[in-house]
Amino acid sequence: MRRWLLAAAVLLAGCGGDGGRTDEDRIDDHAIEADVNRALSRVPGVDRLRVRVECLDGRVVLSGSVADGAAAKAACDAAGKVDGVKGVADQLKREK
Repeated sequence: MRRWLLAAAVLLAGCGGDGGRTDEDRIDDHAIEADVNRALSRVPGVDRLRVRVECLDGRVVLSGSVADGAAAKAACDAAGKVDGVKGVADQLKREK
């Protein structure tokens, strides 16, 4: 029984993995997230505390809320100009 549980645990550990991403990949994504956060802090109509930035393999997702459509476009444009960003997905809610 113990052997079976151990085998199941080992097999399941590989099931929700990160697709073979290296530590370097994760560090790059974290650096991009930090750079995008800095860029967003300079965008009018964007409260950095209300916008979440996530990055996976250079692809950025912006979620949360911004003042209006113009602020959302400005946020996406600013994120897209950050070195290493391969694309930006806009999941921002507009307050107006």
